[in-house]
Amino acid sequence: MCGIFGYQLYPGVLSEGKRVLLASALARLNDNRGGDSWGMVRVDDEKEEAIIERGLGDFANYVHRIGAPDAFFGHTRYATHGDKTVENAHPFEIGDLVGAHNGVIVNHDELNKKYGRDCAVDSMHIFSHLAEGRPLDDLEGYGAIEWMDRRNPSRILICKMRSGELEVRGLGTFSKKRNQIMGVVWSSSYNHLRQAFEWAEITDHFTFKLDEGQVYEIANGDLTQSNHDPIHIKASLGKVTKSRGWSSGSYGVWDDKEMDWKKYSYTSPHFDSGNTSRYEAVNGGNSTSERVNRALSPLIVDPDPELEELAVAMEKEEEAKGSSDLLITGM
Repeated sequence: MCGIFGYQLYPGVLSEGKRVLLASALARLNDNRGGDSWGMVRVDDEKEEAIIERGLGDFANYVHRIGAPDAFFGHTRYATHGDKTVENAHPFEIGDLVGAHNGVIVNHDELNKKYGRDCAVDSMHIFSHLAEGRPLDDLEGYGAIEWMDRRNPSRILICKMRSGELEVRGLGTFSKKRNQIMGVVWSSSYNHLRQAFEWAEITDHFTFKLDEGQVYEIANGDLTQSNHDPIHIKASLGKVTKSRGWSSGSYGVWDDKEMDWKKYSYTSPHFDSGNTSRYEAVNGGNSTSERVNRALSPLIVDPDPELEELAVAMEKEEEAKGSSDLLITGM
């Protein structure tokens, strides 16, 4: 199953506090699609480089590591192929590409034999093909992908492949002149986006409709069709692979039918109260600084001093102004 998510903002559009809330909300909500490992790429605009981190368990334990970048993307892994190790956590670095996948590549073993590879995770074949300039039409499965070229970290590419789960919204107001679009936010679930916007108190946003197989480029806070060749992978009729049952941990058969994961949303009784509280953690507090503190505090194992200083500074600023509103700027 897994989850992919991220954003790319026009510089200065959101306050630092809102970026913290938006990023942490996306990561926490996507934990209900993962739980085995997490990973992310955040872009350092000053140094023009991509910074990659991965770890085991829920992303909720490490959301403070995201910080408040203008651009990042993340992944939560629910393992189907390969051991639960940091090395097998997305995003993968293959050649100059860094990418993550939500879905399954069914003919994983066949591809290893065909190309002489030793990929431990099925998704690695996607980025191996892309790095080698191969078409993906001999891959069988489904999903959605996000990736970048480390040589050009200001540009993020996304694609909703066959039966992939990927929702994208723009910040601001849609305009044919594109001058009112201030950022792009995406996730594997529309509900994740809706709730993340509520938590960050972002009200101006609209839907980008994606065509299956079309590659889109996200840069300068806007989304456009890329000149990259369309990506079409094969259906896997007749193929069978192991797919872990969500609530029991048992194994079942995947038969090329689109899985209905809606009943396993973050409010599902399949999640215990401890899990649910992680996603509700940022949905409280009257001031932005309180909300930032709540977003960063649960389950933190090694707090980031800079983000703690951010929350304290915001609290002082709010007390001085007598207001708790931090609005979108540049709109």
